[in-house]
Amino acid sequence: MKSSTPLKISIEGNELVIRIGIDTLASAFERSEINNPHNDATDEWEQSFTVTDPRELAKDIIYIIKEPIAGDFGSVSTSLELFLDEACQEAIERGCIGVIETNKIPKD
Repeated sequence: MKSSTPLKISIEGNELVIRIGIDTLASAFERSEINNPHNDATDEWEQSFTVTDPRELAKDIIYIIKEPIAGDFGSVSTSLELFLDEACQEAIERGCIGVIETNKIPKD
């Protein structure tokens, strides 16, 4: 796989697969809003950081994504799990036909 592979999200067999090349990831970060704040003094958007090693950035992102986060009532999740929970909730709010409210499941 090329390191410049664009973001691709797909269903492969019975798996949700998210892929992005490490160079694409680095480029996306460099161009992101968070890395290019507006400088009111110069009235310019200024890049704060430049990625010098996309592989090291990707390794650190993996660590952050998998790092446990303490939640309410002693629960522990990762930022990826929280992201997926929010994505599921958004899908339901947009009318996902793949879920049904538990109290609306027909009784046998």
